[in-house]
Amino acid sequence: MVDPTFPSERISWYDEYIQRHGPIVVNWMQLPRGDKPSCGEFVEARGVALYRPGNPHARGDSDRETLLAVSPLDDGGVCLWDVNGSGVGSKPGAILARSRPGILFIDGPDAAGNKKRSKRVDSGVTECVSVNNALHRAFFAVQSRA
Repeated sequence: MVDPTFPSERISWYDEYIQRHGPIVVNWMQLPRGDKPSCGEFVEARGVALYRPGNPHARGDSDRETLLAVSPLDDGGVCLWDVNGSGVGSKPGAILARSRPGILFIDGPDAAGNKKRSKRVDSGVTECVSVNNALHRAFFAVQSRA
């Protein structure tokens, strides 16, 4: 068997061992519910981006660093999760905030006109959210103007 590393590449044998033989741990994000939570209906997230609200160039204790996930939802809303559980009283993967449904739709959540447009986030778009940590802005590509 040939070693697939480059001659100058450093190998962490501990990390290699953990990745191959360590326990598998899966943590899921809390599921956002629909307009009627009593029905148990969940709203699907369409893509996700990571957001670091602190200084993007500062390198501190990575365990304490706030890391958020932002995603557009099928109902036209936006959801924000605490990935590390670094917020006060927050568990990893807990929902921190959620907008009202429909804010991402072209004609708005309550508009009566433009009935031809789909009232859901386009499922054909795979990378529909991008975050600029330096500007503290998220950009969403969720509907076609065609």
